[in-house]
Amino acid sequence: MLRKEYQNLIQLLDFKEKGFSLRNRQGTAASSRKGRGVDFKDVRPYAVGDDTRLIDWNVTSRFGELHVREFNEEKERLGVFFLDVSESMDWSSSEWTKAENAFQVLALLTLIYVRRGNLAKILLYSDKLEWETGYLRSVEEALPCLEKVRLYSHQKRRTDPKLPFTLLKNRIRRYTDSYVLSDFQGSTSLRKLTGLRKFHTLHAIRFVDALENSSERNMLSYFLGKDPEVGTLSRGKQVDVKKNLEVLFKSRYLELEGRDTDPTKLLNYWRNLG
Repeated sequence: MLRKEYQNLIQLLDFKEKGFSLRNRQGTAASSRKGRGVDFKDVRPYAVGDDTRLIDWNVTSRFGELHVREFNEEKERLGVFFLDVSESMDWSSSEWTKAENAFQVLALLTLIYVRRGNLAKILLYSDKLEWETGYLRSVEEALPCLEKVRLYSHQKRRTDPKLPFTLLKNRIRRYTDSYVLSDFQGSTSLRKLTGLRKFHTLHAIRFVDALENSSERNMLSYFLGKDPEVGTLSRGKQVDVKKNLEVLFKSRYLELEGRDTDPTKLLNYWRNLG
């Protein structure tokens, strides 16, 4: 299921012993805590260092002193993975399609989450929600679902670039680590969606073909590089796509080309976030 380079990455990352966290954290100390939960616990006076976003202004105005809300610690983190299965992901000028490369990353991330005792949920989308899993809690639950994703028959549909965010807003609980795995063809402005960052840690992993980043402009490259979904090369709009994604995802944006070095780029991405 996983290519050798991704299997090696799983062996390299010893998450339980090193307390490695996939969430962003403050300071330099590694932590294996799962973060703030969603169950309200109590209100207490504000202390220096408290998150100002947790200030309860109603209680503060009543007592004339800053108070913050407390929540029960979250017992399980949830990793949500939106995988683009539209037609453009089936295209490639090399050995592996963008869809095949995206599956490798999806399988790696899913296994990382469940192996740490956390939850994972996979949603396949195009211009509609194609299929979704329940909440996966173990490797035994995850492997059959990943195999179904690997064998999933794409329906030659176009992409609705904003569908993952609509689903995240309307169907997924708050405070998740959410990853969108796509080539982001046809993306429109994401500026109005920045409010989602208050409730979710958002990651964009964009899959591009090496030819899309090539400087070649001869006729042969054009026909090889023509995207089946949008009918044109995305090379000319690449900078705009990247800037648009960074408006929403900030530094949590990674671009992969399906090379043997992709696992190393993933590892460096996590380390830089830490």
